[in-house]
Amino acid sequence: MPCDLHDPPLSESDTRSKLIDPAIHARGWTEEHVRREETAGAVEKDGPIQALRELGKPADVLLGTKARLFAA
Repeated sequence: MPCDLHDPPLSESDTRSKLIDPAIHARGWTEEHVRREETAGAVEKDGPIQALRELGKPADVLLGTKARLFAA
């Protein structure tokens, strides 16, 4: 799936619905396999990932399942 730049940039929920969900469903995942979680309140931007970004270093997040790992 090509990753085009969007103007204006996609919101987090748009990114999920337009890019992530279709990729998950294309790999055979159904809604039974998906669990959505929401953070209560604001997300703190300080922390190890933000510090890496400020240093210009990559900050990858791994989402894991028993069967596979997906890089995000």
